[in-house]
Amino acid sequence: MFDPTAFDNMKVVAEGLFYDLDLNGVISIKERNDIIDLARLSRKYSLSFSLKERSNILATFRLYARLEQLSAELLANGAAEQRGAFLEVVYSGSEQDVTKERIRKWKAAWGQPRMFETRNIDSSLSGKSCELVVRFERLITEDMMDDLQQLIEFFVATLQD
Repeated sequence: MFDPTAFDNMKVVAEGLFYDLDLNGVISIKERNDIIDLARLSRKYSLSFSLKERSNILATFRLYARLEQLSAELLANGAAEQRGAFLEVVYSGSEQDVTKERIRKWKAAWGQPRMFETRNIDSSLSGKSCELVVRFERLITEDMMDDLQQLIEFFVATLQD
């Protein structure tokens, strides 16, 4: 019998929470990816959405686990402190929508000890856009599953300024 990993369990819970928000008319899911990288033996899950009433900013939830996390769960002598997954959230949109002021507010809302990366994109096809990546630089574990719902609700709330 297959015993799902922490990554699998967190992915399923997060996906259910996002689809409930979509069904309730709060958000509109735009894209979903579930990727297994066989070369690196890693997993990546992402779900992108926007608010129903304001679709100009795309928000992306990313969950990923590396070989270390997978082996920690599957091997009998796996390190318990490596069991879990990593998380990041991304805001993206045009320069007019993802402004320096909004980025400042998002950074303040997420606070420390998050890692922030701002990306300015100048595309010859779609013009200038901007992204803010918020990284949680620690392992997220199944023990934090209840916090996942609060995190997703908070993420959606940060779009409603």
